[in-house]
Amino acid sequence: MESIVERVKIEIDRTMKDLSDTGKAKLEDVRSSFEQFFQLLNSPKDIRIELFCQQLDRLLNNNNSFSIRFWIELYQDILHILGKNDNPQKTAFGGSFRKRMEFEKELQQRKISAEKLQKQKKLKDFVNEHEQFFKVYFENCISFHSKLQVENLFEDMAKFSEDFVNVENWINLQEKLKCINIEYDCTDRILYKFSCDRLRDNYSSENVIADITNYLPSKDQSNIDGQKSHVVLADLLEQHRWIVILADPGNSKTTLLRWLTYRFAEAAENGCNRVNFKVDQQRSVTIRVRIPILIRIGEFATWLEQDRTKTLIDYIGEHTWFSKRYCFDEKNGQILRELISQGHALILLDGLDEVANGQQIPDIVRCVKNFIKDYVQSSDFISAFDEKFIGNIRLFNEVIETKLPKKSAGNQIS
Repeated sequence: MESIVERVKIEIDRTMKDLSDTGKAKLEDVRSSFEQFFQLLNSPKDIRIELFCQQLDRLLNNNNSFSIRFWIELYQDILHILGKNDNPQKTAFGGSFRKRMEFEKELQQRKISAEKLQKQKKLKDFVNEHEQFFKVYFENCISFHSKLQVENLFEDMAKFSEDFVNVENWINLQEKLKCINIEYDCTDRILYKFSCDRLRDNYSSENVIADITNYLPSKDQSNIDGQKSHVVLADLLEQHRWIVILADPGNSKTTLLRWLTYRFAEAAENGCNRVNFKVDQQRSVTIRVRIPILIRIGEFATWLEQDRTKTLIDYIGEHTWFSKRYCFDEKNGQILRELISQGHALILLDGLDEVANGQQIPDIVRCVKNFIKDYVQSSDFISAFDEKFIGNIRLFNEVIETKLPKKSAGNQIS
């Protein structure tokens, strides 16, 4: 905890540098109260102090700087702990001190549970340990998704051939036009961000407060509305662990996920630690390699009908791409499930709107939600469905409450 003391002093001093005399005076009061608080670290153990320091440590790790508003708000918590606050409900960030400390305790339990499961392995070591499996798996990912297949261009090939092609060449042309492979690139894809503070679960009474980022894909940068917030794909992957891409059919959602599968599989096959995305002539973004796992929700739904007690994690390893398998036996499937437990996967879910049986959708949604809760946590054990206590307040939405995927391990999902 002593390191937290020094870091807080440094950050408060850094915030003070650009303030007016009035602002500096306010922060001096905050600094003085922190000094009193730090003296309590040597007193008999108080669980509130331990949990508060845990929260403070995480915020210091995840943010490069803090505003004066942040420190003044946190000042309310310090007064509360010191017993100098006449109104126990008046604590920082909307008076949520008790709830925030309960959440910190929950994070402690998650960390203990995770440490009991298995020792974390580096991705490179894990891939080398299962070299033969991943050789085949990467080859399948690249084979399935490196190019787009356009099939059955002409229903009456013979009629087309008679009208436009010399007879002696029409058989060869007919064979070629059965399927055309097209190379594609989504590097410069722009996505519009839209506000969605609360996601309602339509299949229960629960309101889910989610740290999920929602985007709409755009095919053409020239069509960007200057009033809308937008981001390029590479920046999106770098900054967000839980991503939802929404669009009408035909807006390239599947194409985007296929291309990501190809790019990450290709980088992993070549032994790279990072995937390079050239955003434009001036800028490139390199992103941590995670092993892609692309799931067609429609095929998962069909598989689930055979045994409704199964879950999404059970399906991984048996998953297919239009009936073509990535893995060929149960042992190989177990390797991918262990990979997810190790936190090295990029899980891509495609086509919830393609589930044929509408009555099955609530079960599918619950499977996905449970999977995210159990397997797609940040490296500091925060889930997409945990309440945001600070970042959801307008004045503090710049505060990052959990580690970004570019800075830490852990699975990522879209």
